[in-house]
Amino acid sequence: MSRKVFKYSAVIASLLLTAVFAGCGTSNKEGSDPSAVADVPKVSESACAQCHGASVDHVTGDNIYKDYIASSHFTNNFRLVGCQDCHGGGSQHNGVGPLPYPDPSAAGKCFDCHKPAFLGNYEATKVATAVEKAHFYNMTASQLDPDNFAPAMYVSANYQKSCTSCHDPHKGNNGVGQEHKDWAESGHGKVDSPAWADEDFKENASCIRCHTATGYIDYVSSGYTLPTTTWAKAGDTTREVITCKACHTDYNFKNRVRNAGAYTAPYNSGKNPKAFPNVGASNLCNACHAGRESGDTVKGLTSFTNTSFKNSHYLAASGVFYGQAGFQYYTSNVKYDTGYNTGKKDTATTFAATWNHGKIGVNNFNNSGSSGQCVGCHFGNGGIYANYSSHTLSAVNVAHSTGATGCYGCHSSEDISTLVEEEKALFDRGMDFFNFTLAQNNIFYTTSYPYFMTSAGGTTAIKNWTYAATVPVGPATGNGANNMGAAFNYNLLLKEKGAHVHNRSYARRLIFDSIQYQQKGAVTYSTSTGSIGGVTDPNNQVSFTAYSTAQPTGTISITGLKGWLLRSSGGKYYRR
Repeated sequence: MSRKVFKYSAVIASLLLTAVFAGCGTSNKEGSDPSAVADVPKVSESACAQCHGASVDHVTGDNIYKDYIASSHFTNNFRLVGCQDCHGGGSQHNGVGPLPYPDPSAAGKCFDCHKPAFLGNYEATKVATAVEKAHFYNMTASQLDPDNFAPAMYVSANYQKSCTSCHDPHKGNNGVGQEHKDWAESGHGKVDSPAWADEDFKENASCIRCHTATGYIDYVSSGYTLPTTTWAKAGDTTREVITCKACHTDYNFKNRVRNAGAYTAPYNSGKNPKAFPNVGASNLCNACHAGRESGDTVKGLTSFTNTSFKNSHYLAASGVFYGQAGFQYYTSNVKYDTGYNTGKKDTATTFAATWNHGKIGVNNFNNSGSSGQCVGCHFGNGGIYANYSSHTLSAVNVAHSTGATGCYGCHSSEDISTLVEEEKALFDRGMDFFNFTLAQNNIFYTTSYPYFMTSAGGTTAIKNWTYAATVPVGPATGNGANNMGAAFNYNLLLKEKGAHVHNRSYARRLIFDSIQYQQKGAVTYSTSTGSIGGVTDPNNQVSFTAYSTAQPTGTISITGLKGWLLRSSGGKYYRR
């Protein structure tokens, strides 16, 4: 007889005997509060099964005991973990009386028991595995690399009593599904991603809202109140990654998505706020992907002769998608067709989006669900496309999951992976032209903050953004705001990583206007309708001559670049 069958048979036999001799209807049900919970005696485990064999988990609604006998706690070959090993002795329980640990996770029981495993004590080498370290490891200051880099962990100081925020302890494999594994390999869940490991973000009040799970939960739950203090404590070297609890309130994940209202980005310390549409669960994404600064922050500056560069921050996907974050040379949003006021407007009652990417995740457009664009593209609508259940956050995976219909029925004739690669190649060529133009005007991008230097490969940051500087910046007829604005747009789009897909029209127009301004000292608006501002020579919109001489070849030809950046109509060329 197998060990599992034997254990199960023994439990059932004990259950029947207990039912005969004890019964659940004992007269001593109330018990008394234990004075020392660790000393409360245990009873037979069959007594637990007697009353709870038909009980359901209040979170998931599943049968607790059925789940338990299939879980690692019951089936492992190391040690059978009974109900009372987690919940404490049941001698004072008797059906309704107190249990020492009604919530073992909140009491720290899970961490106490599993900490030795996290430290590798059960490994033959006594060295923790990558999975064990990702949960918890004892890190000291001596383990930091010279750049203060150290991996984050899931069981940080604030999560040592919150294991059930990710794990259902009664389930097989401890409730770990493919979604957990995918998340752990994604940029949001990978413990050595720079967003969590570059520094101890919990020590900085301005960072904790997006670079720690605890800070993010506080930020969203407070209605997006900016934090003013931290919870950092002396001796706590743990760094937080984004855990399940950030977006889900408990381990019934699908039905417990954290509620978040529409987001208003507090750009420029709240002086230039911008409201984002209410897009359901995707509001959770907007809170950290709107960017920290917008082009309006640059416009709000009063001096550009001794001013540091204003950084949009990183991965501002929402800021680009909704056309909110860029430095716009025109005051009218219509000239950017940003989508928020025209092409992508959407609410629960008004469905006026004209761009299909803006319709995704709204009113179940093409079966994309109703959780907003971020969720619709990066998580999919598993209720319709059951073959897709993942937390990789790969929009390409979602697109492929929709099968022959393409991505929600719109790209049926083209492979999404190929399409994305083609768009990325065009975007990269445009950004190279952009970078070249900035350098022509003594705005030199580097990979080190504050990113823009006075010379190629130099280390002196630009502080005077005017042409009157010792090293003239920008065009002779330009001004500091528009010069920094061009640099702002380059940095925003470069660090966004997905602008070529999220909102390629907006990105392309920011690139065009920035280049045109750097070349001419002004922007001359044109439309592709053939009625405003068309020219017969494309170089009279923006000049490609110097760039084509310096970079004549590439994955995308100069002709291809012109076609991407300009639109032709009636023998004339226009801004796209």
